[in-house]
Parts: sequence; C-alpha cells; structure tokens
Amino acid sequence: PVGLAFLTSGLNAHPDTHVLLISLREDEASILRIIQTYPQFRILVRQQGTSVLLSPCLSTFYFPPDYFTAERFLNWIRQTLKEFQRTKKTVSRALFSNLSQLSYNSPMFEQERLFIAALIELFKKEHITSLFIDVGTKKGTEIQNIFDTIIFTYRDTHNDADRVIIEVSHSGPCNADRTPKWLDRITENGYGRL
Repeated sequence: PVGLAFLTSGLNAHPDTHVLLISLREDEASILRIIQTYPQFRILVRQQGTSVLLSPCLSTFYFPPDYFTAERFLNWIRQTLKEFQRTKKTVSRALFSNLSQLSYNSPMFEQERLFIAALIELFKKEHITSLFIDVGTKKGTEIQNIFDTIIFTYRDTHNDADRVIIEVSHSGPCNADRTPKWLDRITENGYGRL
C-alpha cells in the first residue's frame, strides 16, 4: 500500500504522466487485486464494461523468479524507458517491489554491489522519482549508503493497538527528523487503511 500510494500521488500531482511498477513478486492480476482492495488508489484502475483493468497510466513489469544477471535486468529497464520516450510518454515515478526478492531471482545479486545504485542513477538521469521497497530485512549500513532517504516501518508489538511505527533516515546534508512516528490502522467501510 505504501508503494501504491506513492504511485497514486504521482499521478494526482502530474495527471499527464505515466508511472511504472517493477514487481519481482506479484504479477499483473495480483497487483490489480491489491489495488481494488484500497478505494483511494482508484486512479490506478479503469472500468471497461463489467471488467476492471489497470489504468493506461500505470505500466507493470513482472519478473518471475529466474536466474538473470544485473546487467540483463538493467538493460530491460533501459529499453523500457527508451520505449516510453519513443511513444512520447513521460514517466514521473517508478516503484521497485521488492528488493528482498532479488536473492531468489539470482544469488549473484548479492555480489552486484552497484546494481541498485546504477538503477537509481538511471532513474535520476531520466528525471524519475523512484521508491524501492525491501521487506523483511534488518537495517543495514550498506543499504543506507545507496539511498538518499530511507523509511523504516515496523509493527508496535508493545501495544495492543494495531500500530505501525515509521522512522526516516536521510543521507543528505541536513538529516531528517529521526523521531519515530506512528500510524494507527483504521478500518473504514470494511477496508483496511493506514
């Protein structure tokens, strides 16, 4: 949901642009089911007759588990962005979901220290704001040296409320406020919402 909110806000801010979802876990049908769970993401879908489809402003690229090199993956993304340029489509945001799957796709990614940095630089060069989601790993100094801003989330296990704690780490010249913030999970009309 955090990643989908990132893409949705990009389309709300720049309706004439395109957003890109690079998924290593969910295929297009799964992504569509997730989006339909959250009414606030309706900009990412469109109604066609009785069917609900992904919006033409959202492009998804699903890479099922397979053994491929970092160079091959970067080439896929580079070719995708060139195709957007050929069709005169501007991509404003890219969501990469999720980093923890890379080790399942190829054990060699652990040795490719510059892969994520190269991907970020590629997006920056094309003026695309990118968000990378990593699920289930511990905070590490290695990952902090790659990203400009890192948002850490975890569940509050010391409280009975369904609460998510958020911490922000910023590597820029002036660090972000590191005081933990929290979001309570609220149920509205049967939908889980953060």
